[in-house]
Amino acid sequence: MNHLLHNKVCEVEDFANEELAETIREIFNPNDRRHILNFPIGVEYRKEWEIAMAVNTLKHFGALHSDSMLLGVGAGTESTLFYLTRFAKLVFATDLYLQNNDWSPFAPARMLWEPEAFSPFEYDHRRLVVQNMDGRFLNYPDNFFDGIFSSGSIEHFGGTQDAAYCAYEMGRVLKPGGILTLSTEVCFDGPSPSLHTPGLSLFSPQEIRKYIVEASGLEPVDELSLTISERTKHPVRSLVDCCKELEATVRTQGDRPLVCDLTWSVYPHILLELQGHTFGSIHLALRKTDNYPLANNQSARPTPEIIRAERWKPSFENPSLIASMKKRLRTAAQRLISPLIDKK
Repeated sequence: MNHLLHNKVCEVEDFANEELAETIREIFNPNDRRHILNFPIGVEYRKEWEIAMAVNTLKHFGALHSDSMLLGVGAGTESTLFYLTRFAKLVFATDLYLQNNDWSPFAPARMLWEPEAFSPFEYDHRRLVVQNMDGRFLNYPDNFFDGIFSSGSIEHFGGTQDAAYCAYEMGRVLKPGGILTLSTEVCFDGPSPSLHTPGLSLFSPQEIRKYIVEASGLEPVDELSLTISERTKHPVRSLVDCCKELEATVRTQGDRPLVCDLTWSVYPHILLELQGHTFGSIHLALRKTDNYPLANNQSARPTPEIIRAERWKPSFENPSLIASMKKRLRTAAQRLISPLIDKK
């Protein structure tokens, strides 16, 4: 069996790799499209590629064992969290679960007290710890985790410097010999090398090297391949159209959206377009070696002053959120008072 490079961009040919395909089949629950012969061939979806690459990398570099401690950064409700409880001692899920904005369906507050509502399959609930945490400022000791995974999240943290803070922190809390697997957006073509908009960064290869790889202080396990095959270049779908499809699917799923369980109208679902920029997924596998930090990464270190100024804090300016909290407080108060009134 030919092994894929660990540091590479997503290509349609990757889905024919039996190791990757088997991991995709194992993690993602069957639905209508998964009855297709030779799945995932014909329904190639880059987010499934990201998660399968993460799992295979953790496995290949020895991070999946009965004593391993794993960390998911910006993990939302993704299937990786639940799947990895089969192998690890503890899996820590972190995200801004208490945020109240457009990302809330993908990192819902309910995940903090009822993660089983979002799992597509049975898992060991004793091995999953869910915490509200800003990925730029990880509240863990140095050298704590055997493996860290972050799939399709760091591009939403605010920009290059925010990505660098997160990369530094992941490198810091990773054990010597541990492995970081990270997927994000890479820009292949467009009017500029990269694109940074509110809520989304499409990184250039140079930015990925500087603000993620070098900022982490970790060492790539193999050479970074940025070549993309001709077969992969078509079709290129509009991100705006894909967001409409995604929102429509989430609405039909009610109060427990399984964002991993999607059926797209067009496959392969690999390359997207935004404001004239073509982009797709890139996977990085970075290891903490004896040479850590491999590069001088102090400019990426979040100092106490930066943490105090920039750490995410909950906002109560949203009227609907305030109304909801007031309703919960009234209900709680009534439950406390009612027995006293009844005694009278």
